[in-house]
Amino acid sequence: MKFLAATIALAFAATAHADHAFTLTNRCPGAVNPVVADTRCGFSPRCGDASSFTGAQPGSVAPGTSKVVNIPNNWVGRIFNQNGACGAKGDGCTMGEFNLDSGDFFTPQSYDISNIQGFTQSMQISAAGCATVTCTNANCGCANAFPIGDTTGCGNDSPVRACGAGNIAFNTHLCSPPQLCSALKYFTKIYAFNAHLGSLVFNIGNSWVVSAFDSLGIEAACAMVATFFYNTEIALDKDPVCNMFRVVRL
Repeated sequence: MKFLAATIALAFAATAHADHAFTLTNRCPGAVNPVVADTRCGFSPRCGDASSFTGAQPGSVAPGTSKVVNIPNNWVGRIFNQNGACGAKGDGCTMGEFNLDSGDFFTPQSYDISNIQGFTQSMQISAAGCATVTCTNANCGCANAFPIGDTTGCGNDSPVRACGAGNIAFNTHLCSPPQLCSALKYFTKIYAFNAHLGSLVFNIGNSWVVSAFDSLGIEAACAMVATFFYNTEIALDKDPVCNMFRVVRL
């Protein structure tokens, strides 16, 4: 699944007017449009003590580049990639959810990945000194994200990660890092797996692609490619929309 190679790396650092600096890094092959959306007094029950984001939206972020957005202390909200089909608050799309500086003794900062309203790309969120959470496909279990259509909170909020108080550095990837094939290496030719014919088809190009059924996992795809190229290494990611594996440079 194409890890919308859009990495939103969110690094929280204190500034004069904002306690958290989010560094948004795009690791996708195309531009992304990350949006910072408030959920206080609405999607989130937290209201009076929560801050609103009043800064400029990051706008378009080119592949391989980053932007820094200052987020106020006590913010509660979402970050998502506006692909043209997401609602104003990320409705219908994959999103990262944040509850900052809550004052809670056990979870002063909390974050999670949610696909409840729809899966649109892979995502990874990490925080300095705290746990990393990654969702690479629409079938992520509760250990990694709130699943599509889930309204139970996974029963115990298991997708939620917690971090201590203070200006902690966060890294969030819209389009998480590619899954790696063990003992394989990337290539620069294009191959396509014809799902109907069940065969690999050679195409000339600058990168190469292996398309497959959703049921074909990353290791199976790696093994299939390894059958044709020995003693080399590849990294694959998978596009959830066109259902295609793509070889990426490490």
